[in-house]
Amino acid sequence: MVIHQVNIVSVTCCTVHDHYHAHDQMMITPLPPLPMNTAEFISIKEAAERYSKAEITIRRFVRTVVENAAAKERKEIRPLPQEAEKLKKQKRPFAYTISTELLVKKFGADIAQAQAKKQEAAHPEFDKLIERMNSGLLEQLKVKDEQIKALNTSLEQLSERQRETNVLMKILQERLLLPAQTETAATEKKGWWSLWKK
Repeated sequence: MVIHQVNIVSVTCCTVHDHYHAHDQMMITPLPPLPMNTAEFISIKEAAERYSKAEITIRRFVRTVVENAAAKERKEIRPLPQEAEKLKKQKRPFAYTISTELLVKKFGADIAQAQAKKQEAAHPEFDKLIERMNSGLLEQLKVKDEQIKALNTSLEQLSERQRETNVLMKILQERLLLPAQTETAATEKKGWWSLWKK
């Protein structure tokens, strides 16, 4: 009788051990990764501003997609049909948001036009900046030209004065040399007459 009890206990222990071992294996098994939704959803107003469309145009497009619940594009608009019905039953207000991927598919051709319009709107400011810079540079060039003209005038005046100084120096030298030459000539003549008289 004791032997049977031991056997039963052993079997029970093994069964419990196997159960916990299987449970541990179940806990260790990794779960598959959940799919990540990286799509960006924006409001109707934001979509109208981003793609340069009227809000009524975006609303009509959303209404067309929402009315056809089986359409592929319906998953690109939130809330989804079941969520929208639930909110309606609860009488809770909600606003639709649209995936940017769907907007690109629908209004992709208009994106380039919107970007071109933004660039055109930015060009006048850039042109005005260039004009102001050019005006500033032209003013600086005018000032430099006037300074160069004034410097050239000063150099010409200085050169003219130098010529006048040279002329005056030459006249002065001639006047100083003339009396000396006259005195030398008189001395030589006197000496000659003195020799003749002797």
